[in-house]
Amino acid sequence: GVDYEGLYAGLLVLAESEQAGHNATADSAFKELLDPGTPEELVSVVARSLVGVVLARVEYADWLQGVQVVRTALPAEPLDMREYHAQLGQVPAEAVSVPLILDALCHQVAVTVWDASGEV
Repeated sequence: GVDYEGLYAGLLVLAESEQAGHNATADSAFKELLDPGTPEELVSVVARSLVGVVLARVEYADWLQGVQVVRTALPAEPLDMREYHAQLGQVPAEAVSVPLILDALCHQVAVTVWDASGEV
């Protein structure tokens, strides 16, 4: 049979060893495993967590099949990215996030449209 006690001990060691590096998979699993009770309950919770991960991967693969890459010609003149670079240049690299990048892109588009037409 399965050595549940050994599995439980191994998972605890993994959780403790990954604290500094924050292993995302271990972190997400161990948020549910704070007090599993018995080794059998631990195996059940880990299995449910893995099913969630596998289902997410399957959904991603299904989504990816419908993705189409659209190729367009690049503009002849160089793109004006001054506003974008000015906004992101003020933020340390470790603090850059997706919302911050999207905000900088939106500002750049607004400035480009304003410069091209004189109005927004």
